[in-house]
Amino acid sequence: VYSYKLALLTSKSVVAYVRERLAGVPSLPFALDAELVVRDITDGNLNFAFSVGEAADEARAVFVKQAPGYIKVLGEAFKLAAERMVLESEVMQAYAALTPDYVPRFILRDPESFVMVTEYLHGYVLMRSALMSRRLQGTAAVEEVARFMAVTHSATWIGTAGAERWGTVNNETMCGITADYVFSKPLDAADGTNRCSSGLTDVAAALRADAALCEGVLAMRSTFLMTKQCLVHGDLHTGSVMVPADGGTGPAKVIDAEFAFFGPAAFDVGSFVANLVFAASLGPSPEVHAMIHAVWVTYVGATTPLKSDNAATAEMLQLACGFCGCELIRRIVGAAHVDDLEKAPEAIKLTAEKTALAIGCRLVKGREGIGSIDALLAIVQEEVGNPAHASL
Repeated sequence: VYSYKLALLTSKSVVAYVRERLAGVPSLPFALDAELVVRDITDGNLNFAFSVGEAADEARAVFVKQAPGYIKVLGEAFKLAAERMVLESEVMQAYAALTPDYVPRFILRDPESFVMVTEYLHGYVLMRSALMSRRLQGTAAVEEVARFMAVTHSATWIGTAGAERWGTVNNETMCGITADYVFSKPLDAADGTNRCSSGLTDVAAALRADAALCEGVLAMRSTFLMTKQCLVHGDLHTGSVMVPADGGTGPAKVIDAEFAFFGPAAFDVGSFVANLVFAASLGPSPEVHAMIHAVWVTYVGATTPLKSDNAATAEMLQLACGFCGCELIRRIVGAAHVDDLEKAPEAIKLTAEKTALAIGCRLVKGREGIGSIDALLAIVQEEVGNPAHASL
């Protein structure tokens, strides 16, 4: 049992921590005896994070992440087990062994202080930011995310040696949060955490009164909780992937694995695709459609258990569509929203939200009839062009 009376790192104490704990670690990106500077990274909701690097060269740095025993942005009254960092660091270390190109270099796991240290991704930005600014070109980055999923899923698939290591990882606390906030709460009219644009009040009420939709979401919740297939990231979206900024080079990097658990592979696939659909819902975008197509084709082609198994591939697509639909709905009428829509120009925001909701509903209710990625994209295209979603 861990005590939450741990010493929380601050911008003043983290340099001493790094000097002490990284002493003797080979191939560090900076010299420990150099003048080190700290930058607080404040955009995370759950954890404390810092970059620590050389004053003379900010690119020579490490990323330090610590979990308190509560949700950082809400305060100490909102308890959340700090042990989540122990599991996240174990998973990120495993990912680094399986797909070293697609995650930050792993440097240190400190289970006593609930700290993880990795390389600092200097010159990288969130994939979501790159999509919003229309600076993510081509399909290379999303194909890299698809390969990350394919490799990590295949290596830990039920029946493999990897499954023996990860098959008992339930991550009950974090999975409970997902089960509530992705599936249960968004369609509960009485839940006080839900919110939506004022122009969506009637739409949200209609969704919650749709018996077929509610039944479909509950079925996906059951699949999420009951399916034991492989190690999944559990929170894979365009805000948990980093890509090189303008002019930079290098592969996409997956971060933030604290929701990882042994569950359905389709949850990762559907969640990631949903966050591309948000970008597509803002208006006609052949580029984003190509990205969605590339994710599926790359994933299927590189996932060992799916090769030459048409039945398994068909089931995977149907489940991915269901999870995709749940993610689309919950990010618009639930508690946690996405910047793609929240920061969209007012002239198109409501239309984009209605479009994404319509896509989500069709994917949940019609998932069993979707037989190809082209069929999914056809739904996206139909709803993006549907004049019924246009705001007046």
